[in-house]
Amino acid sequence: MTTVSVQYEYSISTVRHNVRPLFLRSQTLKRVYDVMTWAATQICICYMVVPFVLLSVGPSLKFYRSWYFGLHVVCILLAVALPVKPRHLKEQRHLQATHRNCIQREETT
Repeated sequence: MTTVSVQYEYSISTVRHNVRPLFLRSQTLKRVYDVMTWAATQICICYMVVPFVLLSVGPSLKFYRSWYFGLHVVCILLAVALPVKPRHLKEQRHLQATHRNCIQREETT
């Protein structure tokens, strides 16, 4: 069941990178985003810990079937549908920013 948590983390980070900037335009939208992500986190955690509470594969699968493996499907769809920012671009931007900061420091001294 730990592979499910990896799937959730990947989907959550993808949603965060694609959706969060849309909600940072105003304080009200940011609050809405905070409430939505809090509720989604609570649901996901409850959904993920079911096997650890039941301590049995059969009843855990029965629970997931009763939910039609909904969160599994949603996470897979989000991971496939939303674009992911490549890490090498993030690292490149970070290096460029660091280089600019070094140049600015040298110019001021």
